[in-house]
Amino acid sequence: MALTKATLIDLNSNELVLDLDADTSITADTDDTIHFKIAGADELVMTGTALTPAVADGSALGSTSLEWSDIFLADGAVINFGADQDINITHVADTGLTTNADFTVGDDLFVSGGLIDLKNTGTVSTIKFYCESSNAHAQSLVSAPHSEAASNTLTLPGTGGDARLVSTSSTATLTNKTLTTPVIAEIDSGSTITLDATTDIVLDADGGDIFFKDAGTTFGSATNTSGNLIIKSGTTTAATFSGANVTLAGTVGSGAITSTGIVTGTGFTAGSAVLAEAELELLDGLTAGTAIASKVVTTDANIDTTGQRNLTISGELDAASLDISGNADIDGTLETDALSIASTTVTATAAELNILDGVTSTASEINLLDGGTSVGSSITLADTDGFVVNDGGTMKTIPASDVKAYSPGGLLNRIINGDMRIDQRYSGTAVTTASGYTLDRWKFQEGGSGNQALSVQRVTDSPAGFAYSAKQTVTTDTSSIAADAYNMFWQAIEGFNWADAGWGASGAKSVTLSFHVKSSIAGNYSLAIRSSNNDRSYVVPYAISSADTWEKITLVIPGPTDGTFTADNTKTIQVAFTHSMGSNYTSSGNGAWQSESKLGATGTQVALTNTDGATWQVTGVQLEVNSTATSFEYRQLGQELELCQRYYYRRNLGLFGLGFINNTTTMGVSITYPVSMRIAPTALEQTGTASNYQIVYLATAAACSAVPAFGGETSTDATRVTATVSSGLTAGQAGGLRAATTGVYLAWSAEL
Repeated sequence: MALTKATLIDLNSNELVLDLDADTSITADTDDTIHFKIAGADELVMTGTALTPAVADGSALGSTSLEWSDIFLADGAVINFGADQDINITHVADTGLTTNADFTVGDDLFVSGGLIDLKNTGTVSTIKFYCESSNAHAQSLVSAPHSEAASNTLTLPGTGGDARLVSTSSTATLTNKTLTTPVIAEIDSGSTITLDATTDIVLDADGGDIFFKDAGTTFGSATNTSGNLIIKSGTTTAATFSGANVTLAGTVGSGAITSTGIVTGTGFTAGSAVLAEAELELLDGLTAGTAIASKVVTTDANIDTTGQRNLTISGELDAASLDISGNADIDGTLETDALSIASTTVTATAAELNILDGVTSTASEINLLDGGTSVGSSITLADTDGFVVNDGGTMKTIPASDVKAYSPGGLLNRIINGDMRIDQRYSGTAVTTASGYTLDRWKFQEGGSGNQALSVQRVTDSPAGFAYSAKQTVTTDTSSIAADAYNMFWQAIEGFNWADAGWGASGAKSVTLSFHVKSSIAGNYSLAIRSSNNDRSYVVPYAISSADTWEKITLVIPGPTDGTFTADNTKTIQVAFTHSMGSNYTSSGNGAWQSESKLGATGTQVALTNTDGATWQVTGVQLEVNSTATSFEYRQLGQELELCQRYYYRRNLGLFGLGFINNTTTMGVSITYPVSMRIAPTALEQTGTASNYQIVYLATAAACSAVPAFGGETSTDATRVTATVSSGLTAGQAGGLRAATTGVYLAWSAEL
């Protein structure tokens, strides 16, 4: 049907189909509302106030290839975004556009007007600068809050570089920039601010002061006054610097002040002492302004000079009197007409004083040389008292113990027959014994299940200064040392000869044992000392470094403060040289007193008896109550023999003694000992057979029918021997007992 222009078509809720397949149409199904359908679906809805899509987010205005040219909106127009229209752009008449949300520009943003105003509904305005599209890092430019706001301007540099914004946790860097007021009024940081320059840092207050504050409170300042630097503490001037000079307004407190120039002051105080100018001038060699040639320091007697340092005088000191309370070190010559020490005048001459070279003496001791002062009474000498002696031109002080060792007649060496000269029993003949006395006072003892055997002999092989030594030789060797085996060459010391050592008590003295030793086998050997009842022992090793070579050994032994040590005529200690010791006799510790009775040192020891023909020799044995070894005490032969005869007395050949004939067959012979023996002997030793002895009476010599016998009557000074013949004696007559041949002897023992 064709329609004319004037024709009015009334659709009234009917659809006006616009194409052949009826999927595009216009419908006015309600009053003042038109629906546009395209391709069978509603796309647009038109009312009197709006043109909308049929459904939310259903249609586009224009396309990627067909764009609208212009959109004309009225004043105050609003463009809303989102299903709930939460984002909008509003036109402000004659002003511009506003938005109620963040504004994101995908590329550069150019503002041609030259002004960006930021306002917000909160407390501050912020511009964030993101480093990348991920928004992971951002730098913010934040305005001051309303309470601190003012009309201030941040001016970026015009030339010469860039200004950078960094995070609040980073370090802001300004390179080659001049900051002028009012660009930065204050630098405030919660941590340390560092100013670092490769050349200078200039603080220019432009006529003002530079203040130092702490939490807003001024505690100091620096001021320029007429070219002078004024330093104030608080508001008070502390120091003024004028060129190279400094003036201090107050007191200087310092451990030390060093100056290469002059320190000027109106007064000086050291501690509580005030130093006057006149006193200081004396130290500079000035007296009342007049210079003098020599520099003299004088102090008033009332001035406390405690703590004064040393006074060094390089020239000559000429003084009427000199009183020095401390030490005086004089490198040159001290010349004096008189000398006093501790208020005592020294009267000794220079020659007399020279005798005391190297000796520190008091005035009274020096005057002893001049006879001016004497001790006044006798004293009891102790081993530690000193003697002044001339040792080859050098004056020395030696202990009295050295004098005692040198002076004959004293008993320095507590070992008897230490040089092995006395051999009453064997006269140098070798003897093999399991347990018995050999050389006088020396006993050899071996035992255990090792079946070893050694001989002992006095020989002339000895070191310089000695005539004899005691030599042990292995005659029967063993393949190993049994646990219970022992070999020792020992001497017992009588208590009377050891009491002064004080052993077994708190005042026990140290002793020194020295000896010369030689062996065919080098290595470690042992020395043991045991108490009287063997409840304490001290074992120490000593080393023979070279085989078949005489060596001197010195051992210092501390005194034991406990244990049993007699002070009478019984054994108090045993000194034993040991070797080839089994484990049963090994000490629990070397070089210390032990509560045990041991003989061998711990550690590797020479097993002498494992080698047939092996030898060990000793001589020059000296034991002294002294912590220092002295030279060997040589005693006269007769004196040494008498010391030995206290323990063993032997009469050889000749007439043994006179007696009284008891009856026709027996005679009692009285024999007096040459010295008092330690105890009264209880037995008689003799040798040979009966025919080796004779009773002589009148002009007759009758052969004995029995060897002489112990008579039963004995003491420490004399004894009685009974001699017997077969017949022919007359009672009441006198007679004598003699040897009938060589090698015959009688002997008595009182050994320990």
